[in-house]
Order: sequence, then structure tokens, then C-alpha cells
Amino acid sequence: MLEHARTPAVLRLVGVPALPIAMAPGILYKISGGKGGERPPLSARQIASIPELLDEAAAIYQLPGAMSLIVLSAEWDTKDNPIVVCVRPDVPYGVRRVNAITTAFGKDNAAAWAARNRDSLIYVGEKTNPRLPLPGLIYHQTGARETEGSSRRLLGPDDLRKFKQAVVAALHMTDNAYRQR
Repeated sequence: MLEHARTPAVLRLVGVPALPIAMAPGILYKISGGKGGERPPLSARQIASIPELLDEAAAIYQLPGAMSLIVLSAEWDTKDNPIVVCVRPDVPYGVRRVNAITTAFGKDNAAAWAARNRDSLIYVGEKTNPRLPLPGLIYHQTGARETEGSSRRLLGPDDLRKFKQAVVAALHMTDNAYRQR
């Protein structure tokens, strides 16, 4: 297993546990080879930047009944398709658990896919993808963000900043409590 020690905050914001992010060697082989020529392969630089692509997600989808999250990035493959990364949370690996990257590839017909799965969108990031029809955000009178034409609350960069601040505050409180012992 190839591992990155931490799950990005944006994934933890949407409910993914704070476990290492991991990718099986077979998945690496598949994405670096373009799934046997069916897709454009991802470059070594793109593969190495997968943790950053996750951390700077343009959008995150949770399809109904699916166990994985689909992270849409602002990065493009060689055929000008946006790169998506699928993450399955809390997967057993030996005696431990990891958040597994199950695939990554350039999504062809991404605009049509994003439009069809609009109701599965759970997060829209700051680095949006201008070529995709992500729903516009509106602000409810209470200040909560909602998707256009829906009363469903959508997470965004403000929620992520607040989440990161809460994590830092909790770490400081824990550190202070430890020092007082």
C-alpha cells in the first residue's frame, strides 16, 4: 500500500475519518497506465499530487447508495478532462483501517455527469472548475449556503475554514491539558 499519513481536512469535513489515505499498487498501475489504454494515463506529477487534489477539491459528490466519495479536482488530464479521485472511507487493511483511493482518472463528459449528479453534490470548493456546471450558491437569510432551487445545505470553503479552526483549537486545548499534568 502506498500511504499518505493524513486525510485532508475537506474529506474529514464531509465525514471521512482521520485515517491515512492509501492506494493499492494495482490502482497505481491502473491509473499510471490509463486502465490498459482505455483512458489517458495520469502523469507521475499528477499521481504525486493526488493528496493536494483531494485537499483542494473543486467539488465532492456522495452518490446515493455508494460507499465511496467522488472528488472532482480543478486539474485536467491530457485530453482536457477533469481528474476525479474516488475515495472509499474506513477500509480494512491488515490489522488497521485506511481511507482507500480506489481510482483516479480524467472524467470524460464531465459536464453532463455533473449535471446528472447535481443532487449528490455535498461540497463546492474555492477552486471551482469553470468548465463544469456546478450549481450556484445562494445564501439563506440565516446565512447558510444552499444550492439553487433546493433547500439542501451545501458545504463550502467557509465551513472548511471553521472546521480547520475547530481542529486547531481542540489540539491546543489537548496540548494545554497535557502540559498542566
